[in-house]
Amino acid sequence: LCSSDKEYPAITASFCEGLEDTPIKILAGHPGENEQLYRDAGIDEFIRAGMNAAEFLKKLQTELFNRSAAQ
Repeated sequence: LCSSDKEYPAITASFCEGLEDTPIKILAGHPGENEQLYRDAGIDEFIRAGMNAAEFLKKLQTELFNRSAAQ
């Protein structure tokens, strides 16, 4: 999910509901004080400027592999 920080609280739950079968839901931006709200709605990960992109992608790849192996 990529939007403005002001819109996230209002749209995150419906976004996640519409993608229930998606293995990993990612919100673009730093969640700040709303992190638990977004996680409760169904967001699994957060991607933002300044983070280690290679480590983040490796983590996602591992998570997706583990989920598909479990099926």
